[in-house]
Amino acid sequence: MATCYRAGRQQQQGAGIDVVFRLIKYQLLVYVLILLMAAAVFAPIDSRDTPELKSGDVLFQTSTAAPSLAFVLLSQTFYDNVGILVHHKGRQYVLQAGEKVDFIPYDDWVVQGLGRRISVWRHEKMVESDITQMMLAIKPYFHQPYDQLLQEDNALLYSSEMVYVLYRAAGLNIGYPQTIQELVGENILTRSLSERVQPVYPECESKSADECLQVLLMQKVITPLSLTQSPGMKRIYSNYLGGLL
Repeated sequence: MATCYRAGRQQQQGAGIDVVFRLIKYQLLVYVLILLMAAAVFAPIDSRDTPELKSGDVLFQTSTAAPSLAFVLLSQTFYDNVGILVHHKGRQYVLQAGEKVDFIPYDDWVVQGLGRRISVWRHEKMVESDITQMMLAIKPYFHQPYDQLLQEDNALLYSSEMVYVLYRAAGLNIGYPQTIQELVGENILTRSLSERVQPVYPECESKSADECLQVLLMQKVITPLSLTQSPGMKRIYSNYLGGLL
């Protein structure tokens, strides 16, 4: 009996130590991300002028309006806000899924980014006429709120999902769905996310915390990184540190 008790205690201690090390690992990851973000943001901005932008260019930034550390960790970049540039009557706007899906003047969009840093990517097959298809496709989502649960196949959009949906409407494939399990696996971050979303997550109704976690891990998301990794996408400008992103 005493031997079994000691073995049980050792297993508990081992599990406890494992949790501590995992916690330390993710705390260190957060600190490293913060330090790199600070370096990317506060280093001197490149003095080169932004190149001429075209309708359909995909713009990335680190948002100050609603930065999402969880989304940054999931996407494995500092990008947490994505928009599409649109020219209209001689002015530049960015179509974004912010608090709601809407157009915002380009200069205002840049200002809302941390350190006014932006990265601009362009699809080599993108043409002006594709914007018409995108504007038709966005109508059902226009003025709808941001999809805070990052769910697929619902009436709401989050920023990188919006770009994914609209480009496909124009016949161009950028981005690809990945499960949260594929991106980061089961860890303290995903457990914390599961606990936070369980009360409002439709698929978690009447499920235990562990069951909700498994549902969350199988959820597919479109990360900003997946948009940049797509064939035909090329970065044409970045004023992050050394064009870091």
